[in-house]
Amino acid sequence: MYTLLGGPGHGSVYSGSSDGIVAKWNIESGKPEAFSVRTDKPVFSILFHGDILLVGQGEGGIHVVDFAAGKEIRFLKYHRLGVFDMAQVRKENVILSAGGDGVLCLYDANDFHLLNSIAVSQMKLRCIAVSPDEDQVVVGGSDGHLRIFDAAYFNELSSIKAHEGGVYSARFLSRTTLVTGGRDAHLRFWKTGGNGLVETEAVPAHNFAIYDIAFHAEKGLLATASRDKTAKVWELEDLKKPFRLARNRGEGHTHSVNAVHFSEGGELLVTAGDDRTLIVWEASSI
Repeated sequence: MYTLLGGPGHGSVYSGSSDGIVAKWNIESGKPEAFSVRTDKPVFSILFHGDILLVGQGEGGIHVVDFAAGKEIRFLKYHRLGVFDMAQVRKENVILSAGGDGVLCLYDANDFHLLNSIAVSQMKLRCIAVSPDEDQVVVGGSDGHLRIFDAAYFNELSSIKAHEGGVYSARFLSRTTLVTGGRDAHLRFWKTGGNGLVETEAVPAHNFAIYDIAFHAEKGLLATASRDKTAKVWELEDLKKPFRLARNRGEGHTHSVNAVHFSEGGELLVTAGDDRTLIVWEASSI
C-alpha cells in the first residue's frame, strides 16, 4: 500500500496500492468495507473533492470518479510519469498534482480542465503542502528542494535545498510552521516568513527515508512512516522520545512503511506498507 487518506464515512480510511485498487476500510475493525475503485496501474495518491474521488496512478493519469455513483467521469493525462501527490486550494478553486516528470499541474475544480502546467524540476515532485490560510503552496521534490508558490498566481517565491537525496513528505503544523521528511531520514522543521523558509530544528528520526507524515493538532502528535520498516509517534513538546512501532515490539510491518493516518479523534493510528498490510494501533497503547 502506497497511500492512506481519510474521507467520507465516519471511522473510515481509504488506501491506494500497487494492485491498482483504492479500498475503503473500517478503522475500528480494520476490515474492508463495500467500496473499491479498480485501475490497471499502481495507485500513488488519492484525493477527495466533495463527492469526487481523484486517483493518481503510476503512469501519470488521474481517474476522476463520481463517489456517489461509483463511476469514472473523467480521465486526466497531463503527466508523463507517476502522480505522487495531489492537493487542493479551495479558495482559488484549484486542484494540484505533482508528477514524476517534475511538473506541477493545476486544474479547475469544477470541470477539471487543465489551467496550467509548471515545469518545476528535472526530477520527480514528491509532495505538496498547502498552508492553512491557503496563501502559499510548498512543493518538495527528489532534488531535495522545497519550493514556495503563492496560491493566487503560482509564482515561485523561493527555493531552498532542504534534504539530501529528496523531500518525500511535507505538512503544515500551523500557518507559520512546516515539517518535512526526506531521504536523509531527518525530520526538519521550518518557519515560514515573508516568501522564504528558515530551518528551526533537524531531528535524525529514522534509519532510512521518511515517506509520510501525519499530524493531529488537538493531540499535538506527529506520526512518521519510513523505509526502515517502522512508524514512529512523536509528541511535539518532546521530540527526543518517540514511540517506535516496529516488529520487535510485537505486531508490526515486515517491509517499508509508506503511509500513516490518524483517526479523527486521534485515538487510533493507521499504518500501511509494502507488506500489503494495514495495521490499526490504539493511541492509549503507544
